[in-house]
Amino acid sequence: MLQAIDVQGQLQAQSQLASRGDAAKAAETIVELIQGIEPNPTSDLPSVFIMSRAREVLASYGMSDEAGQVRDRILELYRDSPNQMLAKAAADAAG
Repeated sequence: MLQAIDVQGQLQAQSQLASRGDAAKAAETIVELIQGIEPNPTSDLPSVFIMSRAREVLASYGMSDEAGQVRDRILELYRDSPNQMLAKAAADAAG
């Protein structure tokens, strides 16, 4: 089970990789990382923000399919959260 903190450093590394021209591989890795995130009450809000940033990075590189997969994962995990603040953050992060 991945936590937000596990993904944050990897996301930064993959963003740098994408900026050097290997956007397709970086996008694949980012989506795999996001798919591995599971809910955790102590890190749910940071997870939403990190996934939101991943979605933005993918969209900025024209990877709309991958950005859509991240969006879907955000909603899958947090759309129906009993924590209204978290559900709202997820809806906003999903775009």
